[in-house]
Amino acid sequence: MTSVSHIPRLCFFWLFAAQLLLMVSHLSELPWWIWLLWSLCYSWRLLIYYGRLGFPSIWFKTLLILIGLLGLGRHYGDIFTVSGMNAVLMLAFLFKILELKHRRDVYVVIFLGYFLVGSRFLFDQGLSSAGIAMLSLTLLLSSQIALHTSNALQRWNPLRLASLMMAQALPIMMVLFLVFPRIGPIWGLRLGSEPARVGLSDTMSPGDIGSLARHSDLAFRASFKGEIPAPQDLYWRALVMTEFDGRTWRPLNIYVPPMSDHLRFPRLREPAPGTGRQLAYRIIAEPSQKRWLFALPWAFTSTRGIEHMPQRRLQARKPIKQRFHYELRSYLDVASTDMDRASRVRNLALPDGYNPRSRELAQQWRAAAASALAYVERVLTGYREQPFVYTLSPPTLGRHSVDDFLFKTRRGFCEHYASSFVVLMRAAGIPARVVAGYQGGKRNPFEPYLLVYQYDAHAWAEVWLDGIGWQRVDPTAAVAPHRIELGSEQALGSESGFLAESPFSPVRLKMGWLRSLQLRADQLNFLWYRWVVSYDHQRQRSLYKDWLGQLPRWQSLLLFFSSLALPLGLLALWMHWRRRPAPPAPADRLWRQLSRHFAPMHLERQLGEGPTHYIERLKTAYPDLERELDDLLKLYVEMTYQELGTSHTHVAQMKPLLKQIQASTTARSQREMSGIV
Repeated sequence: MTSVSHIPRLCFFWLFAAQLLLMVSHLSELPWWIWLLWSLCYSWRLLIYYGRLGFPSIWFKTLLILIGLLGLGRHYGDIFTVSGMNAVLMLAFLFKILELKHRRDVYVVIFLGYFLVGSRFLFDQGLSSAGIAMLSLTLLLSSQIALHTSNALQRWNPLRLASLMMAQALPIMMVLFLVFPRIGPIWGLRLGSEPARVGLSDTMSPGDIGSLARHSDLAFRASFKGEIPAPQDLYWRALVMTEFDGRTWRPLNIYVPPMSDHLRFPRLREPAPGTGRQLAYRIIAEPSQKRWLFALPWAFTSTRGIEHMPQRRLQARKPIKQRFHYELRSYLDVASTDMDRASRVRNLALPDGYNPRSRELAQQWRAAAASALAYVERVLTGYREQPFVYTLSPPTLGRHSVDDFLFKTRRGFCEHYASSFVVLMRAAGIPARVVAGYQGGKRNPFEPYLLVYQYDAHAWAEVWLDGIGWQRVDPTAAVAPHRIELGSEQALGSESGFLAESPFSPVRLKMGWLRSLQLRADQLNFLWYRWVVSYDHQRQRSLYKDWLGQLPRWQSLLLFFSSLALPLGLLALWMHWRRRPAPPAPADRLWRQLSRHFAPMHLERQLGEGPTHYIERLKTAYPDLERELDDLLKLYVEMTYQELGTSHTHVAQMKPLLKQIQASTTARSQREMSGIV
């Protein structure tokens, strides 16, 4: 037994291993200099162990804490954010190793480690984070076991025992995951402000969307029930922009009452079955810190926390700060007819004093066109016939941005074409608006779903045609049809600015094997998000309904406790089976038969009685069996106390001897009974 205050060396070994792994797992959220503090604490603790230094004074520890807190405040700006408070917890986890004098101090460090395992899921819930969390728990549990181990030579025994305990807990964890009532995850809560992420902005100016082509960050994943649509149908709507000040496009500014964080709009009625082309699909959106969501045209959803906004777009009630899974139904080729007088005015408005040449050109072309549809085709023909260039590096535009683009530079990205097209439409008296989102996506060859990256960001136009409704028009397709048909990766791969902010992206490095490895890893993450992370209350109820139908509450509770009792019962049986006594050796079984045979004569073997002494007692009672008993003793001793390559021959000799002894004593007993009678 180890003393209450003694901390075994083996415990330090596993505790430092757990600390190192937890710091690596939180690497993206911690400042770089925290590694220097950990090295200082670890080195000091090592010198304490070898007797070179004593424990630091309270003044030195206070100085370390102040330096750490001031550094975190400078690094995060506001320390009362999730990232800041997580870093404070990590500092406590590191500094506490300078105070490890008693076992209770070790328990404090271990329990801090358990908290840090959970806090990692505030930032990422991927499969890799789950794997690191399981390994971290195993190492922390190993250090807790080693705290009560005095034999330093058994270095790997705590790890083996901890791994066995984790394996035993897995069935219970799986049952609890499936049947325990689902509540909102704690990592869905956020405190303070969080840094913005790369993605679409709520405004669009020349160059804004083109800048996203410099990043390879993932925007969302989409999986379909059935075949994946053609690239020409993959226009993922996010924002609809109607306000234009001559350079920047903005969405309609909707007034929100002071006491309300969101507005509720009348939900549109879904089209009748068979109307247009219907698609059913799921989306896993990456954190964007924004509220808008991505969907194909005219989407409907039953997922909680999503509002159906005007202009046929979707919006979350809260900013997307974690991966968000939602299911959708879209109706393609169904025109929108929601146009009132106020909407017409908004979608025809142009600022005074901007782009006079574009307005003049629009009026000329509109006068020569027989209809609004003919005018749209005339504008698209103008893009095709003039030497326009689709590029990531357009020249800078002046005050009259559309005039400069149409008549001077003629080089631009999708936002240039969408903006100029909408201005030409409005100048001709045709309502139009800009739609920003993403177009296309890359299919994962290992799993039927699409990956849509930031470089797939796109802008296009929608025009109002009387008698038809809102129609999508993509002027970029008139200039660079390969952008729509082949995707951004193929269309922009030769551009110098493509993925400039992601120099180590497998797409940019053009390493096929690395790209394949990345897609395989993403496949595993996709399945993890789809079946584990996205398993919420709604999906749990759907699972119950599919498996069991509509159960009353009491039956659901009975099912819950039964499901929990089943793995516990199986685990208890397995542990009992492992601890059952080992079956006796063949020689011992025969020896027990000999003792049971002589029990009625009160000659059974006594507890702790050796085989030689027992045989001597039997020979005293039955001197006529002396030779058989000696032979039986000799065989038993050879089998039990000598190393024999094979023992089946001795067993074969012991069995007839035992039968002979039993027969002789039984016959003698019968004769004695006959004489008495």
